Amino acid sequence: MYQYIFWDWNGTIMDDVGVALDAVNQMLRERQYPLITMSRYRELMDTPVIRFYEPLFDLEKYPFEEIAEEFQQLYRIGNPQPYEGIPELLQLFQEQGRHQIILSSSQRQSIEDSLENLDFQGYFDAVLGADDHFSRSKVERAQKYLQQEQILPEQCVLLGDTVHDYEVAHSMGMDCILLSCGHDERDHLEKCGCTVCASVQDLRLMNCF
Repeated sequence: MYQYIFWDWNGTIMDDVGVALDAVNQMLRERQYPLITMSRYRELMDTPVIRFYEPLFDLEKYPFEEIAEEFQQLYRIGNPQPYEGIPELLQLFQEQGRHQIILSSSQRQSIEDSLENLDFQGYFDAVLGADDHFSRSKVERAQKYLQQEQILPEQCVLLGDTVHDYEVAHSMGMDCILLSCGHDERDHLEKCGCTVCASVQDLRLMNCF
């Protein structure tokens, strides 16, 4: 049994893909660029996140830092909420004695503020988030945490929603389970060769734990 569960935040705990798409389209609309569909959004999703914006915006005219900050403002206004079933799953894992950690490219303080608003703080041992809004890689933060806490990768599973989450888990020797309701296309996820679930409910029904 996995003793440590590393949770991605956006698209895994938070049902925020629609909010993110709305924010991107508002920025495109204001700059008179073509809007994108949900399918196109998921097709373009990439890490580092600057690669997502490159086909959509002229980043010489609109610097990435400006785009990233504006996205965060619009995202907060959208007020995303957790997926249905997340509170119950967090509670279940806690009752089973598992350690839960958030591993995210999102800003740590923003996640901690959301956890407080949702009354989720008690479920997590740590929030391994970024120091800024620019969605850099998660690997260094996760490796440091494993070393610090003397955790073996085989004791861990990473729950995510993108190919990058799989790449992070694979590079660290962890198992990975992906949700296809998040920010990446299911076709992309299935090429990773790990378990892919359609929803939080399916995660429980498939007896992945």
